Amino acid sequence: MDGDFSRPMGGHDEREPLSRLPKNPPVHYTHWLVPLLALASGLLVGFAATGLIDADSLLDYLKGIVLAVMAAAVSYGTTRLAIEKGTRQAAIGTPWAAASSLGAMLLVGTALGTASYAGFTKPETDAVMLEAFGRDLGIHVAERVEGAQDTRRIAPALTSALQIFEEAKRCERESNCISGGNVPGEGPVFDAVAGEARQAQAVVAEAGEGVVAFDAALEQLRGLQAWYGEIVADGGLSSAQKRRQAQKIAGDISAQVAVLEEAAPVALAAAYASSLRLPADIQGRPEASVRLNALRFSQAARLEAVKGSIERGVSKRPVFPAKAGVADTLGQIGRFLPIGLIIGTVELAFPLLLWLTTYFGYVGRIDGDGPPDAGEDVRPGPKTRRRETDD
Repeated sequence: MDGDFSRPMGGHDEREPLSRLPKNPPVHYTHWLVPLLALASGLLVGFAATGLIDADSLLDYLKGIVLAVMAAAVSYGTTRLAIEKGTRQAAIGTPWAAASSLGAMLLVGTALGTASYAGFTKPETDAVMLEAFGRDLGIHVAERVEGAQDTRRIAPALTSALQIFEEAKRCERESNCISGGNVPGEGPVFDAVAGEARQAQAVVAEAGEGVVAFDAALEQLRGLQAWYGEIVADGGLSSAQKRRQAQKIAGDISAQVAVLEEAAPVALAAAYASSLRLPADIQGRPEASVRLNALRFSQAARLEAVKGSIERGVSKRPVFPAKAGVADTLGQIGRFLPIGLIIGTVELAFPLLLWLTTYFGYVGRIDGDGPPDAGEDVRPGPKTRRRETDD
């Protein structure tokens, strides 16, 4: 770039300003640093691409190689043009030269740095998200298990109802407690009370089977939770393998929670209490019907009270997390700060340092702050040519 950059100099300074900038940058090692930085960018993007696309086949690795070559080419072209051309144009005052060259370096550096950081930290970020989901799922399961275990108090209430109806049956047979007659024995009222005892016996038996199923489901649930933790912490599995197995185990955990809650006798007790609330009618014996219904209603109220005391709100089941994306990795930058700093230095800080060093080197030459380097094509300024003509 030819141009007259001379300016009046004080008599105390015998050095003359340059009449044009040299073609070679004042920082000579940019010739090998720029290709080295481009190679580093390409390698970073290439290795990071395998994590970004969850590479597990030859085609995926070929994609990573293509991305690495493209990243290296873009980084080399942008940095070289910005340092070798942009700095010179900025030094001589070309409008927007500094903004355009620095803007291009920032854009390319940010894009390549973000891709590299995301690729290097994506598997770890995915593992962090799976761990967080496991903790949330564990809290949810613990609440459901605690609530289901409270339902064990229903079993004694059902057993108590059975005992009450068995005692009423015995009392009716021996002394007509329900019918109020003078002749003890078995009649229509006794048959009605015996029917209530048989129903209570069936409910208690079904509740017992539910307790067995509850214990089995609880044991299975604890094993699944331990297995989930082992899978997430297994460093020998790839991110994709870890995610597939963790998702399957999470589904099994939810299924076991459903089995456990179904085994709890809450619904059974609620249905039995509702049936006891329906008035019984013994044909031709209204007084006996009133006594029997009073007995039925009292047991229904007791079951409803026990059921109401154990009902509680539970947290909503957490949703299994989607695959970690770039935004998720950036959200974990505090956890992976050293990796981010290293990549930021390679992609942004050092290229910008080279640009500034070269720019200020050119500015120094324009101002005549230093002697020209050996071998540079330098012409004397107008003042020097005038002095030589006078001589």
